[in-house]
Amino acid sequence: MARGLALMEGAGGMSGWISSFQSTWNSASMWGELTQAAALIGLVVVFAFGYRVVRRVISGASRGKAKI
Repeated sequence: MARGLALMEGAGGMSGWISSFQSTWNSASMWGELTQAAALIGLVVVFAFGYRVVRRVISGASRGKAKI
């Protein structure tokens, strides 16, 4: 285990990962990730709303009372 840790530290280890993360993560990359996430969240909301409407229509149709 200690040998594995020594090999990791020799290759940069945690401090190398942190400095790499700090140099690549900036406000532009953060907003890029947030806009992609917003598109996905919007798609999920639209799908959930559509699913609910379709489910209501189908459940009412079995009784002859289709409602929208």
